[in-house]
Amino acid sequence: MLANNMLANNKKYKEFLGRIYFFILLILISPSFSENSQSSDKPLILVGGTIINPETEFILKNSVVVIRNEKIIKISKKGEFNLPPDIDVIECSGKYIIPGLIDMHIHIEFWSLKYLISYGVTTVRDCGNIIRVMKYFVEKIEKGEFVGPRIFWGNRPLESVVKESEKENPWKIRGPEHAAELSKELISQGVHHIKVYNRIKYEDLKAIVEVAKQHNIPVIGHVRDVGAIKAAELGVRSIEHGIGIPEVCLKSPLDLPDDYDDDDLFQRFRYWQFVIWKNIDDDKAEDVMKILIDNDVFVVSTLISDNVRKPFERKKELEFIWDRLPKMFRRFSLDPGFNTDEWNQEDCNNFALSFEREKRWFNDFFKKGGKIAAGTDSPVPFTIPGYSLHEEMQLLCSTGLTPMEVLKIATSNASELLGIPEQIGSIKEGEFADLVILNENPLDDIKNTLKIYRVIKSGQIYDPEKVRFGKGRR
Repeated sequence: MLANNMLANNKKYKEFLGRIYFFILLILISPSFSENSQSSDKPLILVGGTIINPETEFILKNSVVVIRNEKIIKISKKGEFNLPPDIDVIECSGKYIIPGLIDMHIHIEFWSLKYLISYGVTTVRDCGNIIRVMKYFVEKIEKGEFVGPRIFWGNRPLESVVKESEKENPWKIRGPEHAAELSKELISQGVHHIKVYNRIKYEDLKAIVEVAKQHNIPVIGHVRDVGAIKAAELGVRSIEHGIGIPEVCLKSPLDLPDDYDDDDLFQRFRYWQFVIWKNIDDDKAEDVMKILIDNDVFVVSTLISDNVRKPFERKKELEFIWDRLPKMFRRFSLDPGFNTDEWNQEDCNNFALSFEREKRWFNDFFKKGGKIAAGTDSPVPFTIPGYSLHEEMQLLCSTGLTPMEVLKIATSNASELLGIPEQIGSIKEGEFADLVILNENPLDDIKNTLKIYRVIKSGQIYDPEKVRFGKGRR
């Protein structure tokens, strides 16, 4: 009895100290006690929500999250203290709080910025764009003139010269020495990564990786011709779309037509990219997984852009938003530059078989300890910035992964690949306040990530509907 009373008293004493500590914390962060206080510095507190932190699979019900100056400064449990009346509070009872989502393969256009934020995507990695445009977007977002995500950007993809006509193209590499020169120039311009493309040659890729390593810059890309094994051994950090993996796992060479032209997108998709996975050997696939894991290589999934369907089928899926999308995007989606009506039923069957095998590979790779990050390749046809990352997560769940595993892929895995795991990607004290408040539990159904109540990026609150179709904040 005495022991129980002592424990009870000790518990009450700890609760009392907790209240005192938190009250002091609120005084210290309160604008009225700050030398250079402004209304924008006022602390924001989320009260009553269930925190879901996929990185550690930590769940905290009835939580309190205190945000100040872009960062999370305190996480605790509701009821351990009384909140002063002058604090900016968002009531989150019955809601769920997850880290801001991260799209690790995207090609940003101006109109996509607000779509990304409105769908809870607070950070992106652009994988091929004009450098001055990327710098412009970043500057405008940092100044608060544009609403948009945190952007990590790179170069237009580097590829080796394979035709005489390509020698004058500045992005086509004319040998290892030229590859090194180009890499140094890109690094001097501030790229966060260097991207390579399908027809990069081994010696050129080696030269790029050697320069990039000297400056701690990751090399990413499509490693189709070099292959995933050699790319991993060289030190490529991430393989995009999985391209370069099935190429080294084939049971037999691809059956390409005599007039095959790799520059013809229709032919490349029909005879290579969208059918190759169905021809892989299971034992070879396992061997490649081990090599990727041993070399700590990420694979960035873009299942949403590999899930080939006829345009009219995809348009029907997007009817809820189709008429509000930019006209240019709608035209591009319906006419991507080749006639998809030429795909016959056999083509569609081959696409479906290949897609299912690709999904199984990603599930097996993750379960064996492989590292996956999620991307979309938006805005390729019918792939909507922001929204399609949710579709990507749904497809990853359809492989057999759990919602918690998929949330980890789209948050903390991505921040690790970006090299900033202590800044974004999870819900922890000291990290940037990049959060998505959901109306329903995403662990019950990953589709609930689309039921967004509010988005918070660096402590700024956004109403998703107002951002997407009007002006941006709460």
